Amino acid sequence: MTPNETDLEYSNPSKNRAPCLIIGEVVTDVAPLLGRSNPEISCEVLLQPIEWQALYCRAHNTKHPPSDPPTLNQAILWIAKLGGYLARKHDLPPGPTVLWRGFMALHEATKMFQIMHQCD
Repeated sequence: MTPNETDLEYSNPSKNRAPCLIIGEVVTDVAPLLGRSNPEISCEVLLQPIEWQALYCRAHNTKHPPSDPPTLNQAILWIAKLGGYLARKHDLPPGPTVLWRGFMALHEATKMFQIMHQCD
């Protein structure tokens, strides 16, 4: 690589973020639609078992998750609440911003859940 190519690579960080943005868009835009169209679908289509277990424990302030995963709709609502969604009676469904913030909080909660359960 020549110095000029290196400079261009570092001066255009959006080139490297494109895959992350596409995944983020799928998660924040498509997942709620999937949850609304199939209300009883399991959240395991979107979340790994450790993630939904951490989400359940965080949402219910408990140490022990249930054996069965929640529905995708319920998981999306919990994630949105982590991102600041208030879920009032007349609120619109959660948007991409609160879902993105919620997923960031879920990531941290999952890491902590893993750490806490390594000791058991």
